[in-house]
Amino acid sequence: MLKIAFCDDETAEIAQLEELLKEYATARGQEFVHTSYQSSVELMADIEKGERFDIMLLDILMPGENGMTAAREVREHDTNVKIIFLTASPEFAVESYAVDAWYYQLKPIRQEDFFRLMDSACAACTREQKHSLILRSKSGIVRLELEELVYCEVMGRTLTFHLNNGVVLESMGRLDDLCDQLVEYPNFLRPHRSFLINMEYIANIAARSITMQDGAVVPLPHGKYSETKERYLSYIERMDADDRKAFDTFYAPIIEDFYKRDLKGKELAEWKYQRYMRDYAKVVKSLDDNVGRVLDYLKEKDMLDNTLVVYTSDQGFYMGEHGWFDKRFMYEESMHTPLIMHLPKGLDARGDITELVQNIDYGPTILDLAGISLPEDMHGISMLPLLKGEHPVNWRKALYYHFYEYPAEHMVKRHYGVRTERYKLIHFYNDIDVWELYDLKNDPAEMYNIYGRPGTEEVTAEL
Repeated sequence: MLKIAFCDDETAEIAQLEELLKEYATARGQEFVHTSYQSSVELMADIEKGERFDIMLLDILMPGENGMTAAREVREHDTNVKIIFLTASPEFAVESYAVDAWYYQLKPIRQEDFFRLMDSACAACTREQKHSLILRSKSGIVRLELEELVYCEVMGRTLTFHLNNGVVLESMGRLDDLCDQLVEYPNFLRPHRSFLINMEYIANIAARSITMQDGAVVPLPHGKYSETKERYLSYIERMDADDRKAFDTFYAPIIEDFYKRDLKGKELAEWKYQRYMRDYAKVVKSLDDNVGRVLDYLKEKDMLDNTLVVYTSDQGFYMGEHGWFDKRFMYEESMHTPLIMHLPKGLDARGDITELVQNIDYGPTILDLAGISLPEDMHGISMLPLLKGEHPVNWRKALYYHFYEYPAEHMVKRHYGVRTERYKLIHFYNDIDVWELYDLKNDPAEMYNIYGRPGTEEVTAEL
């Protein structure tokens, strides 16, 4: 059951939201608990007492402390609540990013607006609840993703959570209760009455101890070795016998060599990079080979001329550029997403399409090709005119980007930005305040930040 908070100084607005929530709950077959506040002071009083909400619908223009100020204070206690601003003024829209708002909705709010916002926020809450824990730590209410948890130890009534990014969190509670919460997750094991470990992070199991990948040593009581070893082997045997044999044949010598080297510092980073890149390149080759098999099959069955084949990804990839590997930063290597299409007969575009497109355009494009009218509330634009070789004069001129999953495993700072054909403006925010501006024509590798330099004022203001 999700907990909802409404905060608006207008009684009529509160009444409308309560009625809309009632209608939504009936339509979706869900139950909610909601609390209504007519001032941010009342809301903060409950937040400071430890009250937690999953979703918060917050007015901005209120007497006394406005909603934006209240949202900043809320974030000091709870980084997880989905904050939806409801306001008659658009002027705070950009500022709302600084408090990691879920959405910024202008009043008056219609039923379809409310349903759309709640669908989005509720779906996110459900996903998070399924694979996360809510902790009351010294720093406030924290949502802990289970995949980040390496191990937990208990001393008295204090639970200490050790995460894969080195962060340590403390919370009050019983390890028995935590184990009950995680009983459906097969990757968690309690080898000792004072420890709960994530088997994904086991480095070694010995007769009297378990060594985790971060170097932590978990004691193993006498007589527990065989049981623990069997449980671990059963967990990792998610491959069939042939797959496991192939995996061990290839990786066992690599793992053995890695531990013999005992690498540190720069040498360790370089080893990890080379290993990661080799595995990544092999995955790409495997995908390429199998796309070829699909195309060969379509050609063999005389289906290629009436089939749209799309080869794409959800992001690009760093292979050492900017000192990074993986993804997430807004620089071109990550933001520039692969998109290759084999077009059916009747679509004449060939070579590169230079217009700015996004993955949200895929759905409208496929519906358009199928002759199905596009829903009014559907994001994205049909690429069909581009695939016909046309160049619409009213096509989008800019792209928006926002990464907000910090703090998290990869520790990429929160940032948002705008990219046009020539320029890119990025703002890193939250615990820092840093701006970057790149001229993609003269600096395609984005190595020279020109933000604040003389002559860039007009470009910066436009973006």
